[in-house]
Amino acid sequence: MGSLSIDREQRYKTIQLVVQRLGLTAEHTVLDVGGGTGALPSYIPTPNFWSCDLRGGGPRHIACSMDRLAVREAAFDLVLQADSLEHIPPERHRQTLDELLKVFRKWLIWIGPVQSDLTVKAEEDLCRTHRELFAGREMNWLIEHRRHGLPDPEMVVLALSRGCQDWMCWRSCRLEDWWLWKQLELALDAGIFRPGVEAVLNNWYLQEGWKRDFRLESGVPAYRMVFVGCRDGKLPRILMDRPGKEDPFEAWRSRLPLVREWLANSEMNRDGFPLESPAAAQPPGWRRSWGSRLVRAVCGGAGWGVEMPRAWLVGQNEAALMGEGWYDRAPSWYGFPFRESFPEATLRIDPQGSGGILHLLVASPLAVHRGSQWIDLSLQKERGLPGKAPKARYYLAPSSEECPWNVVSCALEGVKAGDPPLILRIECEAWRHGDLEAVADFRRVGIVFGGLIFREC
Repeated sequence: MGSLSIDREQRYKTIQLVVQRLGLTAEHTVLDVGGGTGALPSYIPTPNFWSCDLRGGGPRHIACSMDRLAVREAAFDLVLQADSLEHIPPERHRQTLDELLKVFRKWLIWIGPVQSDLTVKAEEDLCRTHRELFAGREMNWLIEHRRHGLPDPEMVVLALSRGCQDWMCWRSCRLEDWWLWKQLELALDAGIFRPGVEAVLNNWYLQEGWKRDFRLESGVPAYRMVFVGCRDGKLPRILMDRPGKEDPFEAWRSRLPLVREWLANSEMNRDGFPLESPAAAQPPGWRRSWGSRLVRAVCGGAGWGVEMPRAWLVGQNEAALMGEGWYDRAPSWYGFPFRESFPEATLRIDPQGSGGILHLLVASPLAVHRGSQWIDLSLQKERGLPGKAPKARYYLAPSSEECPWNVVSCALEGVKAGDPPLILRIECEAWRHGDLEAVADFRRVGIVFGGLIFREC
């Protein structure tokens, strides 16, 4: 996940509604197979929520393979799997589905993308867009889709239905819309900074947009399939009913905030820096604080008509880090607009003149927590010599929590305007958020926020 939460909300809100209609209560137990330690527990009304996967961690996480569950038979009232089967080789698909049937006691929910020629084209197109925007880097989770192939929908239904007395199955998530939202998300993550648009779009989909994707009409290309089964008895007949407003016109009107936000003047220029205007001066808490002071200190005012970074660091987000403080999608972190970056980030830079200096403005919550964090930088031409460029290691050490920024500078030698783009690769020390604070987040990440300034000599 990146700047938009639409893809996550589509499957999680669908699961949430199905669970409500099944009648799950706080006393029931739930097992999320392949879920790691994501956000799904907040959508399920029970404290007895467990997850299992080879990755992840926490007190209610079982470290095991999806096709070899370390769980006794019929151990959980509800067993579910969401967007996981496509990340393992196809020869393990059937065994994984058999394991789901073995451990569920009352209900089974399976939701995920399924194979179709149109889905393959959509995913390959997104991979191509990602390579264009992120200096040739692949889209990790979609590469796994392409490597293993998406599950065959008929195989999934045949495998799961034989263990259920009653079951239902339907197509979910409009493929065209999913592809479009992902294209927009890539553009936003590649440097277009429109936090207002992101917030309004995410809120609209959370409140209304997902309802249109819950169950699709016959013939509409779908990205996902939903399967729900029960061990005994009958499923409620309302399970497949589409949610939404009785008056369709009110659903249409729910999209008006999106139009208004797109039409509104952005508070950022195209490089993501606050505009100098009365509107941009509110609220005053961040826009002219440490971020702009540091820009002034680095640039020294010489030769710069405006104070702004040329580009923001962008990394491939495996999952969005949502919440309060540093990790929300608010417009700033200690005075700067920011993007999130995982242990590796790649930035393409077009040479602007002969020689010069690159000033990297970076900060990290890990450096604030522990006092320091290493970061490795390498710089080479996009069409340069084969092999890896030599790395230079730096240590981030913020002077205080109020000013956590560091400046890392490197000279550009033998570079002139018109040369092939330079590729700046950033790697940093990884850490687990759950090791430092009381949160259920045990992924290994290396978050660095920052901007890049090119200054001609």
